[in-house]
Amino acid sequence: METEVLESHNQEQGFWETTRLDYEEEETQKRWNLAFETLSLLSGKEAEEIRESLDSRIGRHIADNCFDNNVKQVIMQNYYAWYEAHLFSDSGIQLKTKVHSELK
Repeated sequence: METEVLESHNQEQGFWETTRLDYEEEETQKRWNLAFETLSLLSGKEAEEIRESLDSRIGRHIADNCFDNNVKQVIMQNYYAWYEAHLFSDSGIQLKTKVHSELK
């Protein structure tokens, strides 16, 4: 299954801007595509949710971690240790809700 890669809606911040500070436009697009596809594969989230995460503050942190490294490899190595907990807030909210309901 081919991943639909959406364009950034926030090219002045997030993953796109942080990457663009160090790379030409073509390389920035390539890195965006790799990050998007890798996050889609690992998370199973909708394309809009992935774009929202990459366009946010966490996207800047991902880009910083990927600087001068293989984007796909960095995300795959760090995803389960860190990104999963911070990229998509609904997983944390569900856990808190479950714990909270068990305490009642």
